[in-house]
Amino acid sequence: MKNKKKFIIPLLLIILVVVGLVVYYILTKRDKVTTLTIMDKQWIEANKNKLVDIEIMTDIPVFNNNGEGLFFEFLQDFEKNIGIEFNRVAIKKDSKDVYAFKMVDEMAENDIFIYRDNYAVVSKKNVRYETNEQIHDMVIGILDSDLEKAQKYLKGSSNITFKTYTDQTSMYDALEVEDADNINKIDAIVVLKNYSLNNIIKNKLYINYNISDFTKDYVLTLGKTDKLNSIIKKYYQKWQKEKYDKSFNQNLANTYFLASGIAERERVDFVSKRYSYGFVDEAPYNLLVDEKLNGYNALILSSFSKVAGIEITFEKFDNREALLNKFNAEKIDFFFNDLSNNTYSIDAYNTISSYNERVAYISSINKNIIVKSVHSLLPYEVKTIKGSKISAYLTENNIKIKVYNNLDDLFESLNEDSIVALNKETYDYYVHTRLNKYKIDCTEYINKDYDFVIKGT
Repeated sequence: MKNKKKFIIPLLLIILVVVGLVVYYILTKRDKVTTLTIMDKQWIEANKNKLVDIEIMTDIPVFNNNGEGLFFEFLQDFEKNIGIEFNRVAIKKDSKDVYAFKMVDEMAENDIFIYRDNYAVVSKKNVRYETNEQIHDMVIGILDSDLEKAQKYLKGSSNITFKTYTDQTSMYDALEVEDADNINKIDAIVVLKNYSLNNIIKNKLYINYNISDFTKDYVLTLGKTDKLNSIIKKYYQKWQKEKYDKSFNQNLANTYFLASGIAERERVDFVSKRYSYGFVDEAPYNLLVDEKLNGYNALILSSFSKVAGIEITFEKFDNREALLNKFNAEKIDFFFNDLSNNTYSIDAYNTISSYNERVAYISSINKNIIVKSVHSLLPYEVKTIKGSKISAYLTENNIKIKVYNNLDDLFESLNEDSIVALNKETYDYYVHTRLNKYKIDCTEYINKDYDFVIKGT
């Protein structure tokens, strides 16, 4: 009998443990559709008739603009699939322990991160700065509340004066002043980029410099109810993976169309057309692999097509002259502008510069020359690509050049005596392959925009 008890008791303990684990698994197993457990669903069932107040910051482009946007779409999706309803109210000053969509300088422990917005230098001029050291001799408008941090993050700039404002309207009005002698005139403004998107588009302004470290976060602040907090966190993780990108792109495009005053009919015409991109095969910007466009520009075009909701085809050209001729014949819609010839027979528009305009002067690892700038190349003949901005830059500086239609032709010509001028990123791409026997002697910015040229409509 004792032996039977010795056997039965451990068996019962094992069964209890197994049953306990099974029950725990059932209660905590997440539903594929909602990511919620049975325990979560039981809580929802007991609380589904309660309305949860949520304070919402308004007039934020893309996220909450006139009751539409990414955050509203998340709330609607949550209510539909979870069954808990929110009572949307205006955000109150100094609210604590409440559910809220708001903007903060730093996230708190009980916040869900939605988006990080950064400040930018914006003006009416189509220019781009790579570093804040390039920003100089300017009067820059800024809100009083942002002055201290802007001075910190733009401390590398020289001879700039900040002019402060108490509201954005007067700041944008000052930017419209044309008279250089007018004491109210400013050259640029510092604004929160996404938050100011409508004004940037409506006033046809350009983003000259992103102050990437000067930021604010859009967050969903959670309240006091731990179980609801857990449910919201789980569901947002799922929604973010599955729907965030699509919602962001659609709302960004809608924001642009509305701010630009583009009518619905024009929107339909825009997205229904297929757009053609012309390019010369040149790594790392444009690179054709297995009949697919790769490289830096492919990433830009892919993101653009998703945001705008359009289809983009592409056509490869053997040289820049053929590309430009096709564009002037209106057979392609846009191209990457690294051409020396910017004369168009049709209406065309330039985007803001997309990359650093840096040229690398290279020579054989066995060749000893000293190159400090383009002027050091005066005694030499320099090989480069025909019709490129680099070839124009060398010619402007009286450098003797020998040009080639494409990279393949140029690489085939190389020998130990060759001196070559290429885009720095192109050298980096080939440094371990076709240029593994060549070194960089010097690099410099050439003040030539590498942008996209778009056919006018």
